[in-house]
Amino acid sequence: MNRKLLAAATALMVFGPAMSACAGERPAGSPKPEMTVLEHYSKAPFAAVPSLPECTRMTGMRGNPAEEPSTLMVQMDGGCAATTHWHTANEEMLLLQGAIKAQIVGQPEVDVRAGAYILLPARSHHRFRCVSEEACILFLVADRPFDVHNVGEHGKEISAEEAIRAAGRAR
Repeated sequence: MNRKLLAAATALMVFGPAMSACAGERPAGSPKPEMTVLEHYSKAPFAAVPSLPECTRMTGMRGNPAEEPSTLMVQMDGGCAATTHWHTANEEMLLLQGAIKAQIVGQPEVDVRAGAYILLPARSHHRFRCVSEEACILFLVADRPFDVHNVGEHGKEISAEEAIRAAGRAR
């Protein structure tokens, strides 16, 4: 078999089921897929999260972040700071509104404006703060369960309560 034919056959075996699903074909008995539409991010039902500072709210868009890959939206009040932390998941973000300063520990701080994409690799110690007067809105995708490990000044893990107190001092 020549290389092009082998590549095409391999692609059909690997991507065939996915292409069938995209074309509307489903295995018998499987639930009908539903589309999720949020007309505008300003209409997202943001809610406080007990382990985060009051100035940060979140809403789930897809998946259970405690158990699987998920999509979230995050709203941070102007001036709100997220202290140094890390996640088991890679964190991909699109800044929809506002301006933030983001930093991976040991690297320069980066100015990020609305429309920008950010990738924070799994286990990277990072922090950011909303530096605009308006709230910062982030569209966030985690490729694994989304845990938060807060880190203190000397790189040791700290409790959520300690991180919230530190975030209050950082404002």
